[in-house]
This record gives sequence, structure tokens and C-alpha cells, in this order.
Amino acid sequence: MADLSGQQLKDSYQNLLTIDATIESNPTSGQLENGLGNAITALGIGTDSPFFTTSGRASLSLNGTSSSLIAFGKNGSSENYFLADAGGFTIANTSATLPTTFYNNGLNRAQIKSSGDISFRDTSSNEAFYWDASAGSLGIGGTPSAKLHVNDTTYPTLRLSTATSYSNIYHDGTTGSIAYSADDGGAIASSSHQFYIDGGEKMRIDSSGTVQVRNQTPTIQLYNTDTSLGR
Repeated sequence: MADLSGQQLKDSYQNLLTIDATIESNPTSGQLENGLGNAITALGIGTDSPFFTTSGRASLSLNGTSSSLIAFGKNGSSENYFLADAGGFTIANTSATLPTTFYNNGLNRAQIKSSGDISFRDTSSNEAFYWDASAGSLGIGGTPSAKLHVNDTTYPTLRLSTATSYSNIYHDGTTGSIAYSADDGGAIASSSHQFYIDGGEKMRIDSSGTVQVRNQTPTIQLYNTDTSLGR
């Protein structure tokens, strides 16, 4: 026999809310059934027309006049809830100390602490992206100690890119050096480093290695003639 809709159940029974008369939990399978022994796949609370009913899908629909809420608790007290109202959709953890954790495939993927700190984890559940709420700081690769902190074990890199080219800022953890690389992939000819102050260009290093210092006019060009020092 086909599953009965919410309206059919209402028409078939005088009191749909009397659970022992119309809806029962099957002691063998544990599934929720109507009085005819058919599994209920769409259940409405506050509505006799459950939402998002599609063949093969089980759904629970809540329809309040001003809001709908699902509460989770223990020992008789509610601690967490989902709320839909005029203000949108809220996922609430009311604990003052416990975090909200999101798992996928058995691994901790993200966590929101009671302090407001937010962390996203890599495939080994290590903190890969971290927002420090109290300091207003963002860490990539770990917990931040500056407003924007890019952390890596050997070679942290900040990349700026378009669809055709990219430039990088590197820190070499072995030598302690920092490198600025314009058009690092060599996609565009005659790239340069340009230095601006107060909205105007003051110095440029072009793709040939020439350093041009601009102080209105004329332009002063600096050339390295000692090949032993490199370019």
C-alpha cells in the first residue's frame, strides 16, 4: 500500500495527535508508522502538508505562525537549538564554555569556540585557517599573532593573482630572507616592481634589473656594473 499523505492521515483519523491511536513506533523496525502499518515518510508539525516531499525522501516539517524551533538538551534542560523566524535561520549553542564543532567523514572540519574564535581544519584536523575574535586577527596556517599572519613550516607565501599572471611575497624560513617576485610565472613581458608614495610612483625596478628613482624630473637611473654582485 502506498504511503498516506498528511491530509489523508487527517481525513482517516479523528485525532491525528493521539499517537497510540493513529501513529505508533514499530517495536521491530523502530520506524514511525500510521495506523495501517505504513511507514510515515513525511511528518508535519503545525501543518498537514509537509514541505519538500519527494519520492524516496523522508522529511520533518515544522510550521509555526511566527517561528519554528528544534531544541536539543539533556537532563531536562535545553542547551542548543535551530530556529527559523523573520530574522532568518539561527543555529544556537547556548553554552558559555563548550564549542560548536562541525564534523565530516569522521573528522573535525571546523569549530566555533565560546569566545567567538573560529577555526577551519585541514585533512589531518590541524588548524589551517583561524579567526581570533578577541584580537580581530586572521591566521592562515595556524593561530595568528598579527592582524594577518601567514604561517608555514618552511616557506610561507602570499600570492596575488589574476586570470593570466601572479606575483608572490615569500619568506625563506631557512635563511630568514624575504623575496618579492613580480609576475613570478613569467606570463607577461616587461613586468616591474613599482613603489608609490602619496599616489605617485617614486621608484621602479624593471625586468632588465634597472633601478629608476623618480624625483619629478629628470629620472635618475641606477645601474649595477659589478657583475660579481649579480644583476
